[in-house]
This record gives sequence, C-alpha cells and structure tokens, in this order.
Amino acid sequence: IKCNQNIEKIHIKYSLDRTLAFNVISKLNVPPYSNSAVDGYAIRYKDYLSNAKSYNIAGKSTAGHPCNKKLKKLDAIRILTGAILPNGFDTIIMEEDCIVKGKKVTLPKKVKKNINYRYLGEDIKINSKVFSSGHKIRPQDIGVLSSLGISYIKAFKPITVSIFSCGDELINIGTKLKKGQIYDSNRVMITNFLIKLGCKVNDLGILKDNKNSLIKKLNNAASKSDLIITSGGMSLGDEDHIKAIIETIGKIHVWRLAIKPGRPVGFGTINNTPILGLPGNPAAAFVTFLILGIPIIKKMSGEIVKNIKKIKIPINF
Repeated sequence: IKCNQNIEKIHIKYSLDRTLAFNVISKLNVPPYSNSAVDGYAIRYKDYLSNAKSYNIAGKSTAGHPCNKKLKKLDAIRILTGAILPNGFDTIIMEEDCIVKGKKVTLPKKVKKNINYRYLGEDIKINSKVFSSGHKIRPQDIGVLSSLGISYIKAFKPITVSIFSCGDELINIGTKLKKGQIYDSNRVMITNFLIKLGCKVNDLGILKDNKNSLIKKLNNAASKSDLIITSGGMSLGDEDHIKAIIETIGKIHVWRLAIKPGRPVGFGTINNTPILGLPGNPAAAFVTFLILGIPIIKKMSGEIVKNIKKIKIPINF
C-alpha cells in the first residue's frame, strides 16, 4: 500500500481533517515573551528575600502596554494577565492574596519564586517540531498553527474511492421491496465512513451479478480511483464473481482472513489500483472495514497509522 504523493497548499481555515505532508517547525517562541499568568502584583524575588513587608506600587503593565518606567528596589508593579514583566521581575502574586493601601502593597507569607510566571517559549520553543508529517489536523491544531502565525500548510490531497455493492437481490432505499430483495445498507454505511475519513467518493451504485459487466465497471473504476471498495460477491458461490474477476484481471493479495464476523474479505489490485472486497453481511462489512479499510485509507492518505488497541475477552465457544 503506497501513500498518496499528491500535495497541495491550503489555508489553515480549510485544513480541518486534512493530513500534513511535511513537518511543522515553529519559527517563533510561544509565548513570544515572558508574561504574567494572573492579575496581581509583580516583584523581584531577591527583594522579597530582604524581608521587606510592603512595596511601592510604581507602575502598571497590561497586555500590549508594558511598564517602561525605571524601577527601584522594593518597587512592585500592578500587572494583568498576559502582560510583559519588566527586566528582573520574576514573581507575581495574585491580587486576592495581596493587601493594597494607597500606593503600597503588602504581600502574603511564604511567597515562592517564579509563581504565576510564564516563561518565553514555555509552550512552544523556536525551531521545535510542532506537528509531524502524517498528522491529521484537529480544531485545536488550527489554534496552535494560528498562534505560530502560520497561514498555509502543505497537505496530502484527498484520495478518490470508488464504491459499489454487488448482488441481484439488492435494491436502493426508497424503492418498494419485492420478494427475495433486501435494501443495500453497506454502501450507504461505508460511503459515510469514507466522507468522515476525508475521501472523495465515487458511488457506482448497485451492480448486478453479471461477470462481463463487472469486469467493465472494475476496469473503469481502476482508471479513475485511488482505491476501490466492493461489498458482496467475495464468496465462492456460482454468482459471486468479484474474487474470480480480481484474480483474472488483477491479483489477490489477501483472502479469507481468520476473522469472525468478517469472512470472506479480500484485498488485491486491478491495474495497480488497490481493491478491498468486503463481505455482503452488514455486520461483517462493518467489522472488516474498521480493521482493514480504515488503516488502508489512512496509509494511502499519508496519515500516521496507529496500532489497533487489542483487548482479550472470554468467548463462549
């Protein structure tokens, strides 16, 4: 299974659920300067060690408006959240823990150095790797990219998946059932999985159990798709043609895995286009798509594929 190598540049506001094609390296520190994490009063901790009981409120620093006054020993400044600290000021005490009288502020006992102090680069350091190639963008990631001043990213283009169900007994929802017919639920289910995974979907509908027609449809789909997914027709019955067709015009790589529910499921290629043949049973199609389909699509889309979590449980047979 090869990763899609088609890459495009997109604005981050359109990047949700897209997969990064390159590592994202920070070009700045976040935060870009040391600042206060709370509203309160900032001091030099070395002044506090002199056992001074009160300090002169010599100025004020707010976000975007730093205090530029020349400050003396035992000076404190009123500081608001996100504001820059003057040189040498390294400790901030929350305002509710202070006593203010006029231009004097008295601090509580047992103040710790560097409390409520956000260091330059504390969240993200300059030249550090923020996201790896293969990372799928989430809403919070767009916030991080914005904080770094990044407007555009390079992402893998969505893959195109052709999907169809196979069987003379299948009909589309919205049509009245006749004797021997059932509604096609697999194609609708898998299509919505594909949309959720960020794929472009080419819905070929329901194909009848006609070998020549199926060969034509599969060849056409292979020329226009990155991946083909079928449902039904993978067994060895007289009217199950999909496996035989893949073996005739392509190659089967995997068939009849020991999985329950899930047999028969197959994976192969037609004209170098991967094809995943799911069972016709809806529960089996669901399980096999989760275990096989999703990792295949993630791999082809350039996304990092994480190991499936396995849990051992007792069985009753």
